[in-house]
Amino acid sequence: MAPLSKLKRNILIDSNPYMKWKLFLEKSRRYGIHPINKRRKRFGEFHHLYVELREYPEKFFEYLRMSISTYAFLLSKVNRRLTKITTNYRSPISAEERLVVTLRSLNGQPTRFQPCADALVVWYHYFGGPSSI
Repeated sequence: MAPLSKLKRNILIDSNPYMKWKLFLEKSRRYGIHPINKRRKRFGEFHHLYVELREYPEKFFEYLRMSISTYAFLLSKVNRRLTKITTNYRSPISAEERLVVTLRSLNGQPTRFQPCADALVVWYHYFGGPSSI
């Protein structure tokens, strides 16, 4: 089959909504999982701080603005809605990590490295994009 000329290709794409959608997906998705997000467990803030913060209740409170028991209660209430299914292709972000990222982005305090309360900065500290969380 011979390749289509640019004019014929554009006409085909303009007249067919499926082809428009397919072309949009080809342009917008370059990776299944972005290489930065693949390193989340190794370099992300949650995997380094969370375990240590649970050992020090006063630091945990400074970090999330709630006690460990309050956080555990909140997690127990939303755990089923935040838990995703593990597949052969990717492991999901844990419910604990989702809740920590959400609380950090909602409480309006600056992140550890930036004096900015912007939610996008929080996402990058946890090595994940807004659509991942």
